[in-house]
Amino acid sequence: MTLEDKSCRRGATSEITFIAPIRRGMVTDPVGAGISYSDRLKRVLEAFNEREDAFDGKHSVPLALRAFRGIHFAHLALLDGDTRLLFSVDFDGSAADYLAGLSCEVPWLLNLVFGNCVGWTPVNDRPERLIQFVRSYQVKTHFWYAHAPALSIRDIEWLDALRCQLEACLGESKDLGAELAARLMAAATQQAAPRPIGRRIAQMFDAQETAGEGKARAVAQRQFQAAFSSIFPEGHWREAYRETFQQEVSHP
Repeated sequence: MTLEDKSCRRGATSEITFIAPIRRGMVTDPVGAGISYSDRLKRVLEAFNEREDAFDGKHSVPLALRAFRGIHFAHLALLDGDTRLLFSVDFDGSAADYLAGLSCEVPWLLNLVFGNCVGWTPVNDRPERLIQFVRSYQVKTHFWYAHAPALSIRDIEWLDALRCQLEACLGESKDLGAELAARLMAAATQQAAPRPIGRRIAQMFDAQETAGEGKARAVAQRQFQAAFSSIFPEGHWREAYRETFQQEVSHP
């Protein structure tokens, strides 16, 4: 069966659900101590979740996944006494295109998560590896509810920009005609422009308020290194760091 045979799609939106077994035993960390694969996975997911909790669009640094266009929701949870990982995601477009994009844009962040699961091979721009891994553990979705399946992430972002620009014009007591039209055209052009993930991450940084942004990024960088340098090989966490911050590690 193909990916699409087991997933649901409505309008512009699709979903994938799979449950992968977590590797048993211990992995030796860079300092020579041992940690179970399930505990390492929980530490990764907890660190990611803390970043999302702190993200407000202004004073914190987002996950690189936030710059990956097309993800509506993603759910990850350890099941059955921390022996299996549930992964469920809603996204725009086809399953194959979505997985191909992930494998090319954030392969090392994927490795931090799925490297703890049985059967994982680092994808390194090899979409077929990620597709095969997902197909091995994909479960058929028998019911899926999507409240507004016709709206893609790009549609949602444009509608949010429309609301913000309208509120700004009303707040400034300006004529809503030419002023609003110009702002909306600028927003629509920006949303439609093809941009690599590195550029999108940079634009997210630029959109944050100047005050405190540099400090927030530095704090996030230190937190990232502290969370992952002790439980992953150096090459793995450094590559994930580069994907997240679009730069090499600059501090010991």
